[in-house]
Amino acid sequence: MRNWVIVCLLLVSTASMAFQEQNLNTGQEAKEEYLSILEKAQEARKAKVANLSSYERQSDTASLRPIREADVMFKVRLWTRVNFNEKINKSYDSKESKLVELIYEGIEEYFLAGDGSGAVIAPYSALGNSKYPRTNFGITEPLTEEQYREAITNNLVQKEDPTDAEIDAKVSELRLNPEYASTNATALRDIADQQLRAEKQKTQYFEKDGAFNQIIMEEDLVFDKNHSLPVWDIISITVVSPFVGGAEQNLFKVKFADVKRYIDRVYKETNNDRAYWFNPQNPGNRNLSFSDALDKRMFNSYIVSVENVDHKDILETFAANDNYNSLVFAEKIRLQLLERVHNLWEY
Repeated sequence: MRNWVIVCLLLVSTASMAFQEQNLNTGQEAKEEYLSILEKAQEARKAKVANLSSYERQSDTASLRPIREADVMFKVRLWTRVNFNEKINKSYDSKESKLVELIYEGIEEYFLAGDGSGAVIAPYSALGNSKYPRTNFGITEPLTEEQYREAITNNLVQKEDPTDAEIDAKVSELRLNPEYASTNATALRDIADQQLRAEKQKTQYFEKDGAFNQIIMEEDLVFDKNHSLPVWDIISITVVSPFVGGAEQNLFKVKFADVKRYIDRVYKETNNDRAYWFNPQNPGNRNLSFSDALDKRMFNSYIVSVENVDHKDILETFAANDNYNSLVFAEKIRLQLLERVHNLWEY
């Protein structure tokens, strides 16, 4: 009888230990499975907050300040022009540190990289159904190198005619060439005129330093009701050509996010020697980069277009209809927006 009791106790003890071991294994497997699911969800960026459907960011993938759509109380897109000839904006176009020059360098690196890897700048078309088209980088493809070169050369065509003195000098030069020995005077002048135009076009294309002094910034004014703050979110920068033949052209646009990454990289690699914002009050201080200065809105600009049903700019609609000067009306729109944002705090 005693032996029988001992055998029963041993069986019970063995069963208990096996059950505990099974529970431990099951708990470990469940924990590993949970961690695996969590990791996959984070990788896929599908982890929701409090089961809300409003966890997604803004639809514009170029935003540097993503805000949940549910927190956007007011949002409007504007296009503003920044002129570096203005005294307050000269710091973006100093002799040793030019914003537009850096944008060009970032684009060249983009095409050299091939796959666009690294902190480089991809160019996009500045053309659209309106003069200031709304950009959605989520569905817009960058320009190819051929399209980019074509956009620049087509928009930088020299429209000025060669002077008579220049043509005469070119004709004298061509007469020394045996190839044109039998060419009559009229035909020689035509050849000289064509060659001068081609040379001027080439010169206009390559002389970029200091020539580009305007950019157009596409930005959203968003009122974040969660933080009760207005936020200026720069989406893109459009490079504007210099005045050629009395006109100017929008050449291409770039993501501000790309520009910021490239500027930060150059600023760090050159130990603040490039991509710095020139401080006129303290010229030796280079502790502020272009991206920081733009983020802090250390520039002056005027509104050229506001999102509207007709996709037209100020000159085509608002100022013309109200008999306003465009600059005066741009300031009027700015004040109306500031008043709108101020009134939102009452809610």
